[in-house]
Amino acid sequence: MMEDLEMLKTPPTLKWLAEKRARVAGALEPQERLLQQVESEVVKLRADLAALDQALGLFDSSVDAAGIESISAWAGNYGPRGSLLEFLASVVEASAPHPVSTHELLHRSIQHFGLVFETKELRIRWKRNSLLRALKHLGEKGKLAPIPRAHGPQAGTWQWVQPKAVTLAELRAASALVEAAAANELADAGA
Repeated sequence: MMEDLEMLKTPPTLKWLAEKRARVAGALEPQERLLQQVESEVVKLRADLAALDQALGLFDSSVDAAGIESISAWAGNYGPRGSLLEFLASVVEASAPHPVSTHELLHRSIQHFGLVFETKELRIRWKRNSLLRALKHLGEKGKLAPIPRAHGPQAGTWQWVQPKAVTLAELRAASALVEAAAANELADAGA
């Protein structure tokens, strides 16, 4: 009986190879689905492009459709323009005075806007091209302040920039200016 159990054991090398194969197959399946979707979209876009080229030729035969440069249209993934900026600013402001990590902002943005990335590379590209640019823009506008990481040039966290605290002396000076302007207007009106 004991000899029968030993015969059923899988050698470690075979088990490792089988598990490695299963992992690779698991990683390949979504990539193949993505490839099929992309190929289908390419076929559709080529057909649309051919139809548009034909329509342009019918409308005006002097138009060189091949000479028309392509443009990348804004997809409106975040609703109206500026929605990503508004969302990021509201998250960091709501967390004030505590900073918010870029990593947390990434995950909250993905969840809030329902973004789906088929590959890790697409997620990294979105982070670099959309999220970090939006955060940099908010920093340039003076709404956020980046807190650099100890081990790199990129900001690891973002701090809400509090409005400048106004001192009592500044309020008194501003009030005096308003009162003086009002007194001048009254004097001019009475003269």
